Amino acid sequence: MGLLTEYFVALTDDAAALVHGGSIPPHAVDGGGIEPVVHLGTLEELLTGRTFEEVLDDAPTSPVADRNGGEELVLRITDELARVLAEVSDSRLEEVVVPWSPDRRAGGRRSRRPGHVRP
Repeated sequence: MGLLTEYFVALTDDAAALVHGGSIPPHAVDGGGIEPVVHLGTLEELLTGRTFEEVLDDAPTSPVADRNGGEELVLRITDELARVLAEVSDSRLEEVVVPWSPDRRAGGRRSRRPGHVRP
């Protein structure tokens, strides 16, 4: 089985930590396999102009919640990505969707480093 992801908004880390398995909030979005470090890091890189290394340096290093020996995690996105997603315009999203979408499929483009595909 591959990586299953769902993304949701929580007001606090404590509220997010209470979410698990069957208690996914009704406003959750199926992540469709969008991996939270590389794929969202690439999205943040495209939206902000920051380097992937800068994004990784700012990424939270500990899960908000860890259950079943790490089989179920609640992870936090970076503050910068949360801010940008809250403010981004539809036209800016349209600009980055094409460079970002091949990254989601891990196809086509050559990578500068393992696990990271650049536009």
